[in-house]
Amino acid sequence: SRNIVRRPAASNALRFTAIRCTPRFAVAYVFLAQRMSTLARLILGIFFLGFVAYLPGLSGGFAFDDFPNIVDNASLRLPTLDVDALLTAALSSESGPLRRPLASLSFALNYALFGPHPFSFKLTNVAIHLANGALVYWLLLLLMPRLLPASWSRQTTVRAAGLTALVWTLHPLNLTAVLYVVQRMASLATTFMLLSAIAYSKLRADVVAGTRTAVLRKWTMVIVCGLLGLACKENAAVLPLLLLVIEITAFRFVGARRLARLATVAGLVGFVGILYLVLHPEILARNFAERPFTAGERLLTEIRILVFYLGQIIFPSPGRMNLFHADWNLSTSLWEPWTTAVAVLFWLSALIAGWLHRQRFPLLLFAVGWYLAGHVLESTVIPLDLIYEHRNYLPGIGVLSLVCAMLIHWRERAPRIGNLICVGIVVILAAMTAYRAWQWSDPISLAVTEARHNPSSPRARYELGRIHYRMYLADKRPADLSAARRELEAAIGLGNEDAVPLIGLINSYLFTREPVPESLVTKLKRDLNTQLPNQRRLHAIYSNIECQMEKSCPVALDLTLGLVDAGLTNPRLTDAAKATLLEWLAVYYINVLGDVPAAERVIKDATLIRPDDWSLRLRYAEVLVAKKDWAAARAEATTFPPTLNAWRRYTQPAAARRLATLTTQLAEIH
Repeated sequence: SRNIVRRPAASNALRFTAIRCTPRFAVAYVFLAQRMSTLARLILGIFFLGFVAYLPGLSGGFAFDDFPNIVDNASLRLPTLDVDALLTAALSSESGPLRRPLASLSFALNYALFGPHPFSFKLTNVAIHLANGALVYWLLLLLMPRLLPASWSRQTTVRAAGLTALVWTLHPLNLTAVLYVVQRMASLATTFMLLSAIAYSKLRADVVAGTRTAVLRKWTMVIVCGLLGLACKENAAVLPLLLLVIEITAFRFVGARRLARLATVAGLVGFVGILYLVLHPEILARNFAERPFTAGERLLTEIRILVFYLGQIIFPSPGRMNLFHADWNLSTSLWEPWTTAVAVLFWLSALIAGWLHRQRFPLLLFAVGWYLAGHVLESTVIPLDLIYEHRNYLPGIGVLSLVCAMLIHWRERAPRIGNLICVGIVVILAAMTAYRAWQWSDPISLAVTEARHNPSSPRARYELGRIHYRMYLADKRPADLSAARRELEAAIGLGNEDAVPLIGLINSYLFTREPVPESLVTKLKRDLNTQLPNQRRLHAIYSNIECQMEKSCPVALDLTLGLVDAGLTNPRLTDAAKATLLEWLAVYYINVLGDVPAAERVIKDATLIRPDDWSLRLRYAEVLVAKKDWAAARAEATTFPPTLNAWRRYTQPAAARRLATLTTQLAEIH
């Protein structure tokens, strides 16, 4: 636990090493740069400055969602490097519908090669980020000559591409995609998306030039890299839109009539899909049933948030950069608040201006189109949390390319002042990133900073309490336990997620064998019974069950049954959620209390609610095996699909393994 949460001595040593070694790195860079070409010198500069800026943060620990996705994910700790273990690790994530296997596999390899300490995970993330900086430079070298006016010199386009890549690498807004370990999912997906865009740009440049070389190989790379990006994170699904932006602005369908027809058909299909959703709003309403906002409210709010992101890209302010932003009011209409209408007008004006100047200055349309296309998946009507900075990791390239190109163009007219401004911007951005990395150099300093910047954020206060609690588990210091409870209490009542800090607070009393204050139990029951029964709230019940199953907490039958009953009697509980609660109760009866008949009754009720859910019927068969009712278990097993199709095996690997175990048990008994 100490390795995971905090190692003060090692943390301080690494921070002071960063300070001492930076001048030596600078001397080494100057020495090497004198013997390199301009291209190699710039790439080396990206690597050098980027590494120095992020070096203070390498001593930090895991944080926030790193714990459920990496630290507490036992499947990532490979017993062997055989195919089955690697496949289990790759499919162990619960994030996203595609399970992000490539990112999970990279986490497992970090564990296998370097152990559980977060240093190796963060160093790998920094290496991916620096490689992405080089890929940004490569992509813009291909695109800038086509996006800038023909009157601009070749040297200007090269410098614009280089400055964009350098500024993007050093921009403090990208830090959460790098030092927040779990966001390797986003940065690694960006790696493959950039590779795909580079292959597409080279392919189209060859076609425009009349030299069709290795067309099949390049198309293969475009498609394969796109699929690998999807295997890291689902936001790679926006890649076709990004390629369309490149095509419209840089290549304009020259020599590609089939692509023009395909883009037209795809646009019509997309329009029909949007029209269908507008005419059938109940589809989106079902997806937003567990959210405190509707699809329309989220879309209008995101339009304002995109303006906020834009301001942070152009005028970054580390004091306003946080993991959690609790101060965003929902946009309930165009006029409430009035800034929603202003934001809509701003984006419409930007798109119109870009389209009107697409012939004379296509970089403007590229910047706006790339930024908006990159946000289509995560900042529209998909029911995700409202705001996260790492969503700008790829979209920010478009905005920065426009800003840096204008700076370079102005520098050509006033070289001395221009050089001074460009160098000043690079130094300031590097200092900002190093400052944020310093904040991330220790889990406690990070959690305290988040809570200080967001005193009204329940998530920030909860995470600070969770860090203190993990420190208490490591050292058993009463001060850490008191601090944990103080922060968890502060998180209660700040938002609409009271169940999460409440159950954490209750579990802290159970773990220390202290009486649980009745007021906390009453508050939690009321929350579970009256508030929107979303996944996070219902999981608070399971965390109490899990605590008892792992024997971290004593058996608390009355408490657990009271929480389950409060959840089951919530009038807004869906059938699926009700069946899930009953399944958890059955797991509790059989694994904590050893009451097989009660588990059988409860899980049978769950199967009656959702008779087509094969995973529930599997749980029922497992209970029958525990009851040693072999005939009933075999009869139940015959209701499963004869063979699970590949999609079910992929999306539900744990259930598929349980089914294989059940089948083996029944065969041995027979």
